[in-house]
Amino acid sequence: MNRTTTPGAIAAAALLLVGGLVLAREDDGIVAPAAGATIGPEARFVFDAPPGARTTIFLMDQVELARFSGPGRHELTRRLSQPGRRQFNVKVYDAAGGLVRHARRDVVVRGGDLVPPAARGPIRPHRGRTGVVRLNERTAVMLANARRWLEAHGGCPPGRAAPAWVLQGSYSRSVSASAGTHDGGGALDLSVAGLAPAQRERLVRALREAGFAAWLRRAPTFSIDHVHAIAVGDPDLPAAARAQVRDYFQGRDGLKGRRRDPHGGPVVKAWMRPFLQREGLSGALGRLGA
Repeated sequence: MNRTTTPGAIAAAALLLVGGLVLAREDDGIVAPAAGATIGPEARFVFDAPPGARTTIFLMDQVELARFSGPGRHELTRRLSQPGRRQFNVKVYDAAGGLVRHARRDVVVRGGDLVPPAARGPIRPHRGRTGVVRLNERTAVMLANARRWLEAHGGCPPGRAAPAWVLQGSYSRSVSASAGTHDGGGALDLSVAGLAPAQRERLVRALREAGFAAWLRRAPTFSIDHVHAIAVGDPDLPAAARAQVRDYFQGRDGLKGRRRDPHGGPVVKAWMRPFLQREGLSGALGRLGA
């Protein structure tokens, strides 16, 4: 087979044969975003589809963003709702429906809105730090959102916002010191073992950005240092946890003495508006965007 040696031809020929399909190298054809780039929530995606392309599909983490017809340059500007480390994929199909190109780029998305599901979802067991813990789906998604925030903003290992580090989950009456805050949904305690003080503060911030009322709890007031977090708006919040959420939005620490919040006050998001209005906490809306 004859081969040309111009730079453009070499780039076009940099293909891999996988399972009978000709797949492009990972960066072939993607103009933007740059490989490993940090992009804002308003992101621009550009791809040069090769001759013979019938359909080109843009995806983010396998979720379709847009599809285009024909060869040539295709562009899209889209607001991304979830920050963190993401993978931009492009799949190109020919007239027969065969996949002829698959290009991908890893990027980090900053900003965006960490919006939890509206519904509670099913309650599932997870392997926690010291045994099995239970979390409803909404709480688990919010914890994953905290991890995404850390992936985008740093300051603490993102993996620390995960069920594997949960000391006590929800629907749990096993710890009397919890004073009923874990009896229903939306509650979790995260281990901070091995984290530096600045990393612990960053973990609290990530949980707050994801929609938790969260505070660092310290020994000797508590048996061990940990982060206590309550999911704002969880439909299964017990009365004790709901009282802590009220304290959070009033700038307090959620404990009996109702001291000032040591972490600088609540993080308020637009999606919280119905909950705050229903709970008579509309004054906290003044912190939107703070």
